[in-house]
This record gives sequence, C-alpha cells and structure tokens, in this order.
Amino acid sequence: MKIAGAILILCASVASSYFYEKREKEKIRKANELTEFIRYIRAQIAYFSLPTDKIFKNYKSDDPFIEDVISGKLCSLDSFFDKDTTDVIKNFFLSLGNGYKDEQLAMCDFTLSATEDFINKMNKEFSGKVKVFRSMALFTGVCIIILLI
Repeated sequence: MKIAGAILILCASVASSYFYEKREKEKIRKANELTEFIRYIRAQIAYFSLPTDKIFKNYKSDDPFIEDVISGKLCSLDSFFDKDTTDVIKNFFLSLGNGYKDEQLAMCDFTLSATEDFINKMNKEFSGKVKVFRSMALFTGVCIIILLI
C-alpha cells in the first residue's frame, strides 16, 4: 500500500511539472498570437488607413483570447503578461483609433517592441524555469514520500 501511495505522489509531482510547462508554453503562444494581431493592425493602418472597427471585423481568429481583446475584455491580459507589458498593451487598445495615422503607427511600433521583448524574455527563461519547477516538484514528491514512510 505504501508503494502505491509513493507512486501516486511521484505521478502527481510529474503531472504538476507537466502542467506548469504547458502553461508557460501557452503564455508564449498567446504572446505570439497577440503580436501577430498587432502587426496586422499596423499593416491595415499603414497601407489601407482603415478604421479600427473594420480592422477588427476583417481579422479572422479562432482564438478566444484574441476575440476577448477585440471585444475590449482586456482583463485577460493580466494572466499572460507581466504588469509593464500589460499596461502598454492596454494603453494601445484603449487609444487605438484616436489620433493621426503617424501617431497610430508609432503606438503600434511601441507595443510591438514591448510584446517582442516579453516574448524574447519568456523564451530565454523558459527552459530554466521548467527545469527548476520539474526539480522542485520531484524533490517535493520524494520528500513527502520519505516523510510518509
């Protein structure tokens, strides 16, 4: 019975590290998706001078995250980005459509720079974070097993 409990604890430790890795990959994927959406917005403003409602209407995305951003539900950004990047993105979407074309393009460039910096930071830290979390999860599982035996 103790062996079954030990195996269960180790499996839970491994599963928690798997879900952590999956969540970190999802953050990077969402950041990439949002960056592509901002690039699309920039291109539509630069080449076609389209208003924001038409830009949003023409963009096809099956990702509910982007649909939330389009509909103005910017609170979902908090769970994927750090505070500084979230503030830049929120300011971008709140000010989008206000001002001249050059101001809009500058704001797009600034926001793209912030999201790309965040993506680069996440990519650099990804493998280290995952290794540390895997080690900590396994170590915690082993410690619990030792305490219970």
